[in-house]
Parts: sequence; C-alpha cells; structure tokens
Amino acid sequence: MRSYLPGILHFTNSLGQVVHYPSDYVQLDWEVYPMAGSSFRDLLQQGRELCAQTGLHRLYTDHRGMPPVWVEDCAWITSEWLPQVAASAPGCRLALVETATILDSAGLRATVEQAEMLGVTVACFESEAPALNWLRAN
Repeated sequence: MRSYLPGILHFTNSLGQVVHYPSDYVQLDWEVYPMAGSSFRDLLQQGRELCAQTGLHRLYTDHRGMPPVWVEDCAWITSEWLPQVAASAPGCRLALVETATILDSAGLRATVEQAEMLGVTVACFESEAPALNWLRAN
C-alpha cells in the first residue's frame, strides 16, 4: 500500500531513515535497534524538516517493530518536537501504526491529545493500509 512512486532517501542513521514520496507523504522507517544517543531525535527532526521544506504536511510512521522509546524522549516529543511540527508544518497530519497494546496506553493518548491541542492531527492504526488511506484522504 506504499506510494506508487519510488521513495527518495532523505536521511539515514543507526535507527532508521526518512523517505520522501514526492507529492504524497514523508515516511519514517525504523530499525529494530535499542534507542541510543540522539539518533531517535535526529530522525524525527529530519522528518519534520522534510515535511516543512516540501510542503507535504503528511507524515507516516510504523512503530510496531521499534524498541520502546525512552521516557526522556517521550517528554521531548510532547514538549519540543510536536510544537516544532505545529509551527513549521501547520495542519500536519501524522499517521501512526502501532501495536494494540501501545494503542491502548495512557501515554499515547496523552501525546495524541497534546498534538491535537497544537493543531497536529494524529490518527493511530494497527496496520499500514488504513493508515496510508487516511493520510492520503485529505
């Protein structure tokens, strides 16, 4: 269900890569490695910056194979990254694919509520196809 056009690699580090699907969306691809150093934040920042530069305010990320995110990084997402997304990519839509256990967690619900208050629309899914359909719908 990925884009029909080939993706363009924009950024890569030890935790994953940022892929640009021109005129469609920006995707964060995660590796299954333990979180380490600034790589997690760097990948998110590169995705945010690419959305802002291209005017594609649609971001897709699949976290199902990802290791748990450190508490400090979760706090950074809500206190710094989401406000930066709201400021640099107004009206951004984020499609998040996650396991059912995480989708049911209070931490994710709080993060989604914070994003919505900032004007970043987040929708959570258990699989790729509905997430990409939602992302492309608007």
